[in-house]
Amino acid sequence: MGAAVVVVVVVVGAAVVVVVVVVVVLVVVVVVVLVVVAAAVVVVATVELVVEGAAVVVVVVDAAVVVGRVSVLSAPTTSASSEQAPNTRARSRLGKTVRCLFMARLSAYFGRKGDSSGVRSFRVAVPKLPIGPAAPAACNSWSGLAMIRARSIRLGALAFLAAFAIVILGVWALQRQLIYFPDSRVPSIAAMGSGWAEVSYETADGLTLAAWYRPPEPSQPTVIVLHGNGGNRGGRAPLGRALAAAGLGVLLTDYRGYGGNPGHPTEDGLARDARAAVAYLEEQGPGIPLVYFGGSLGAAVAVELATEHAPAALVLRSPFTSLVAVGRYHYPWLPVSALLKDRYESDELVATIDVPTLVIAGDRDSTVPVEQSRSIYDGLPGPKRLLIVPGADHNSAALLSGDEMIGEIIDFIVTANDSGA
Repeated sequence: MGAAVVVVVVVVGAAVVVVVVVVVVLVVVVVVVLVVVAAAVVVVATVELVVEGAAVVVVVVDAAVVVGRVSVLSAPTTSASSEQAPNTRARSRLGKTVRCLFMARLSAYFGRKGDSSGVRSFRVAVPKLPIGPAAPAACNSWSGLAMIRARSIRLGALAFLAAFAIVILGVWALQRQLIYFPDSRVPSIAAMGSGWAEVSYETADGLTLAAWYRPPEPSQPTVIVLHGNGGNRGGRAPLGRALAAAGLGVLLTDYRGYGGNPGHPTEDGLARDARAAVAYLEEQGPGIPLVYFGGSLGAAVAVELATEHAPAALVLRSPFTSLVAVGRYHYPWLPVSALLKDRYESDELVATIDVPTLVIAGDRDSTVPVEQSRSIYDGLPGPKRLLIVPGADHNSAALLSGDEMIGEIIDFIVTANDSGA
């Protein structure tokens, strides 16, 4: 009976937690929608102010044109006094025409007169002014050669902003699905050959992560491989084998959510995963130098790790300055900085890293602009090397396991290790 009560309490407690989480999510969504709607109202109001300002300018220009015509037609003449009375009546009619035209323009814009639909509009062209008794009637009947309707503008702006708001909300809600592309399948270690072992270690938040490990030869360092945002450790097998063939120890890691590991990837989560990898290797071989290899997103993880646990050397393949900068490069029309939860601001951290560092990039990289990788290189204060692989895109074979890249990495690590020995 007691066990049943415990089960009921646990179920009820879980239900309460789920309800609270749902309510919190709904409140956040409502707040975001209200903010977007408020922004839309501000934009629409600004559009209307611009339209109304343009309307007033056109009205003033119309009036100025009419006044100019009237002043020319009513200028003093050398006619006899017998002609002054007709001229006076003509000037009176012209004055009424000026007032009529001016008021017609205003009333047409503000929907009081001259526009049966009641929609605000204004003229963008000034027709020739008829002079004479028919002028006031003509003034009241003109519809203009071209009209801009503020209601159409308002509705169009609202429709556009509503669609844009939906896109913004979608990007905000699904952003991590747009950043991380884990292959959750468990890869086979068989292709790695002899000397490799499947290992696991625990993160600070209680996740057990799987990895592949090969110990180093005597006096050689161990390389922690931190891959990018896609795939799993199986895709880094050629790099791991090449490094191991040079006598280096290698730990091919996988983040949470990748390669059969539990959890979901986040910036904080990946940082914990990298710390756990360091802790594991320090237990396996105290005093063995560690080298961090980070590729793309993994380069940002390696940079943050290097600020906490300084390695013997650091290799950054296709590093970016920040995830915000990459987002702006690909989506310049989105408010990326305001939306992103995970930011990976490597450009703010590299100045504190004073260890030998090799930066590798492809000059045809369409994902991370090579300029960003150069910027990371320029910001490093310590000994450094730069390798730009000609013709290489972000996922080209030359940047995954190409001979030039592998040769440069091994030479750099061996040189750094010999210098530190």
